[in-house]
Amino acid sequence: MEHEEEVRRQRHDLRQHLNVILSELQAGRYGEIEAYVRELTEQIPVNRDVTWCDHSVANALLSYYVSSAEAENVQCEIRAQIPASLPHVSDGDLCVLIGNLLENALEACQRMKEGPKTLTFRARVQGELLAVTVDNTYDGKVRFYRGKYLSSKRDAPGTGLQSVTSVAKRHGGEAVFESGGTTFRSNIYIRI
Repeated sequence: MEHEEEVRRQRHDLRQHLNVILSELQAGRYGEIEAYVRELTEQIPVNRDVTWCDHSVANALLSYYVSSAEAENVQCEIRAQIPASLPHVSDGDLCVLIGNLLENALEACQRMKEGPKTLTFRARVQGELLAVTVDNTYDGKVRFYRGKYLSSKRDAPGTGLQSVTSVAKRHGGEAVFESGGTTFRSNIYIRI
């Protein structure tokens, strides 16, 4: 809706700009037209609308987190083959799964004081399974309690990882988290 409103506003503004250009053209002020058009060109935002996959919820989350990551100088690699429809997986469950994985990965990169910050997201359907893998760099510090990763924010298991695990189990799948060196990996598969 915000995008549609912005497009409406831009169309309205475009008429005003074209009136100025037409007036300058009729007066033969070509130098002024060139300067005006250059100024307008510099004001046009770069279009970052990228289609990462066919699923609208997954695409929206990927767009949001990639944009956030790039603003934090985190290099992203995205390979997502998620179909437009996952009949047995709700948009809400997919949102919980992808949103928590990307949020955790981005937060881990943000905590890094040195070294390259990278986030790799891979998702694809293999038979009746959706496999999702997220690799991200992190500062090498992890805390465990009874075989579970603890949150970086408090002394309790991470809520995001618990939510991801719950969604995976609810859909007959599994969530496995691994850390080593400076890379944290999340491997999830769910039945679709």
